[in-house]
This record gives sequence, C-alpha cells and structure tokens, in this order.
Amino acid sequence: MDGTKAVRAAPWKREVVGELSGLLERYPVVGVLDISNLPARQFQQIRQKLRGEAEIVVAKNTLIELALQKASERD
Repeated sequence: MDGTKAVRAAPWKREVVGELSGLLERYPVVGVLDISNLPARQFQQIRQKLRGEAEIVVAKNTLIELALQKASERD
C-alpha cells in the first residue's frame, strides 16, 4: 500500500459531491450558509424570493468540504 486510504462512499454521496463541485466551477460567486437554526417557513420564503435568480442546494457539511477540495484540485 502507498499510504492512501481507500474510501467507500454511498453512490448518492459521490453524486452530490460531483454536482456541488460542478456548481463551484460553473459559477463565479458561491455562497455557503448555515441554515441549521433557520425556521422552515423563513427558508421557504427565501427560496421563493430567489427562484429564477439563484440556485439553492442543501447539503451536508462534509460533502460540501469534499466538493470544495475536488473543485480546487481541478484549478
């Protein structure tokens, strides 16, 4: 072994990381927000106001971090 650790991830997680890294490469401006304490009703209102102007994706922190790493490796 060369010291690298083999990681087995669920296919849906790999798909999410791929989607997120694609978005990071496609858009020049990306915002990352903590919505953990945001009431659902308020989040729905934000989604409605931004519909057609912004793409909102909710993902786990770890998957976002992996997508950021993947996107930065491509640069």
